[in-house]
Parts: sequence; structure tokens; C-alpha cells
Amino acid sequence: SLAPAYLLSIMIDHVSKHLEPTLLPQLLLKTANHVKSIVWDKIKEFGEKHPSENSSETIALRTPTVKEVTSDLRPLMFWMSNATELLNLFQVKVEEMEREWEF
Repeated sequence: SLAPAYLLSIMIDHVSKHLEPTLLPQLLLKTANHVKSIVWDKIKEFGEKHPSENSSETIALRTPTVKEVTSDLRPLMFWMSNATELLNLFQVKVEEMEREWEF
């Protein structure tokens, strides 16, 4: 589901049309940083659930099943797909801003 990307794109589109144009770059940066933070948290959660053989932890490692790994990767893939969609939106918005600001 790309619902978060869709909602954020609606918000960004609204800001770009109705508020001060100088606020848009700040909003894009804050949005990107927030999504990056969420994705990083999901990566850390996955790493904690599935430590590698090179991990400094000395616990006995059990090989997870494909179902467990797939289930644990689902939230990460959800946010990565939304981040990709937002990147596309940001590129379009930045190009629009550049065209508007050209003389």
C-alpha cells in the first residue's frame, strides 16, 4: 500500500499551491528525513530479530524460516516502496520549482 506516500504527496501539493513557496524545500527535507528515520528503525528492528553470524552477540543462532524472514521484511519493504514513490514526487516537484524560478 502506498497510502502514506499518497497522503504526503497530497499535503506537499497543497503546500506548493497555497502556502509560501519557500516553505516547500523545508517540507520536502523534513518529510524525507522522517521517512528515512522510519526506514532506519525498521532496518534496526530486523537486525535485532535476525543477528548475523558476524554479530558480537554470543547467542546461538537459529536459522529463521523463509516465512519468518518474509514477515519481518514486510514493514521494511512497505516503507521502502513508499520512499521510492516519494522520491519520484520530490523530483517532479523540484523540477516544477526550477521551471517556475527560471527567468
